[in-house]
Amino acid sequence: MRYSSIFKLILTPMNFIFSSDFIQSNGLFLKQFVTKPRSVGAILPSSKFLAKKMMDQIDFSKARCIVEIGPGTGAFTEQLLKYRKSDQCQLILIETNELFCRQLQDKYQYVENLRIIHDSGEKVNFYKMKYEIDQIDYVVSGIPFSSLPKQVSQNILTSVTKAIGSTGSLILFQYSLFKMKTITMFFDITHIERSWLNVPPALVFSCRQKAE
Repeated sequence: MRYSSIFKLILTPMNFIFSSDFIQSNGLFLKQFVTKPRSVGAILPSSKFLAKKMMDQIDFSKARCIVEIGPGTGAFTEQLLKYRKSDQCQLILIETNELFCRQLQDKYQYVENLRIIHDSGEKVNFYKMKYEIDQIDYVVSGIPFSSLPKQVSQNILTSVTKAIGSTGSLILFQYSLFKMKTITMFFDITHIERSWLNVPPALVFSCRQKAE
């Protein structure tokens, strides 16, 4: 292989990383991680490869309501909007970070059948009642449970298990098995899969309400 080809292989990903588009799209996320590391949980948004593995757990042909808690800058939101049937599936985003929420509202303000809420995932049942939703089919979580206070994590998981009932599913990812015990207090894990192509690599969990 010629030296020019080798340099090209090295420089191409570097040019992408330092491109203005990359910096602009990820700069806000990095800044929020620096200022609020516990609630953001990672230095970069989730990759498209992780997003694809999350989407693989959803039957979009049957979904009528999907709630995403902790959407951040919209890595999963983009895929949810791509695959859902917009005329039959309502999508609700619940984000605690004000700047992330504002960015999502600016980006998706004209999208139909989409609600963007600045609040905590702990209040998912409040919004289920407010918007008169009979059934939430899927909750998709981008929340870094490993870095959240224990009580907040348990509050969110308690709220989600009530929101999805016996027929819905929780799809979430974590960077380790550290919170496995906490998750299994509330849910039965039906599927687990690793996504290596993410920074850092992540584990995808598909969960159902714990059997009686």
